Amino acid sequence: MDAPQILFSLSLLGAIAGCTLPQPGQPPLATPAPAGEIAEISVPAAQAGPTIHRQRLQFAPNTRSAVRENSVIRGERDLYLINARANQYLQLRLTALEDNAVFEVLAPNGQLLQEEETSANLRLPASGDYQVIVGGTRGNATYRLEVAIDDRPFSNAP
Repeated sequence: MDAPQILFSLSLLGAIAGCTLPQPGQPPLATPAPAGEIAEISVPAAQAGPTIHRQRLQFAPNTRSAVRENSVIRGERDLYLINARANQYLQLRLTALEDNAVFEVLAPNGQLLQEEETSANLRLPASGDYQVIVGGTRGNATYRLEVAIDDRPFSNAP
């Protein structure tokens, strides 16, 4: 009987590689992913990857921006889902007390739009849920994420 498998994408804060661990205790079989693409990793359920805290980011009525302040411990990620329309503009700014946090942005189709950044000003290619994934570059990270969305380009690029 095969061990249960969990599939997840991994690219934040490290080399992108594809690995398969068919049975617990066996060494991984690694294959590199093409540049700029996210590899799929198949891991037995007992050996699943980092803890990901997921939440939908919603804006207050009549506003187009929001701020999230949080901390991630080593090996954890915060994932924010942001629903947006094609051709809207998304602005992100991330600050951390020890300059040790970065984010990546994934489009609704899973395409990596930004990687290991602290600021971005993007024109969104499609409608749907975008993923903003925040993680630490070393140790624990306490951060502040500023998010704004608009139908027009931002005049104050990060």
